Amino acid sequence: MKLSELDLLAPIREQVKIAQKTIKDTPFEKVSDALTSILAGATGLVEVNTLLRSDLALQVAFGRSRCAEQSVVQETLSACTATTVTQPPYSPDVNPVEHVWDELREKYVHNRTFSSFHPLIDLLCK
Repeated sequence: MKLSELDLLAPIREQVKIAQKTIKDTPFEKVSDALTSILAGATGLVEVNTLLRSDLALQVAFGRSRCAEQSVVQETLSACTATTVTQPPYSPDVNPVEHVWDELREKYVHNRTFSSFHPLIDLLCK
């Protein structure tokens, strides 16, 4: 199963509304690139270019065919404020992304650890 089919980032796509013109990537795609980089082990946004842009398989696993440049991702994240992004409820019971994590833990990764992000992606892409 591809990660893009799970649509893990749907709550972010629905709630991130940033008034920016889209040239190559939407604001959601830029935020998605930042999150994917973090999930892949990036310790800073500078690694978007070296970690995610160089790994086509990782991009495809998250439903992307390309990756935004680090500077463009940074501009979008800098535009994210409490007024430009709808704030989700804190309670796990009403926060939809918590249900996604519950399902992933229950069905795919219950009581398992991974040495890196790639074995997890391999498991979820089967």
